[in-house]
Amino acid sequence: MKKITADRGFTLVELLVALTIFAVGLLAIAGMSVTSLKGNSHAGTLTAATTLAEGILEEILARDSNDPLFTSNPLPTDAVWNIDLSPFKDLGNFSVTYTIAPHPSVNMVATVTVTVRGPRLVRVTGYKGLV
Repeated sequence: MKKITADRGFTLVELLVALTIFAVGLLAIAGMSVTSLKGNSHAGTLTAATTLAEGILEEILARDSNDPLFTSNPLPTDAVWNIDLSPFKDLGNFSVTYTIAPHPSVNMVATVTVTVRGPRLVRVTGYKGLV
């Protein structure tokens, strides 16, 4: 006859300790997932605002230097750029302004600054040669 030994398997205490350690690990992973999702949302909003600002800056800089935008007196300061912002409505409320000023140290050059205000403030600057 075989003798039955009692040291096969896990005790209830060992099982509870293992489950507790496993649960703590899962909670840590869940916390990291929430942080990751918030970071991705923030990055998406910042990317949208930057893309919007750079697109408008390129549109302004592509205009002829004789365009009324560059020849008006006084030059625009914090002027509102009229653009359809509906593609960005899911990312927050954005407003776009631009400023055109003479470059402080270079003649015949204008400094163009586009500002996008929304969940994040983004400001991009470019330079336009005036002929």
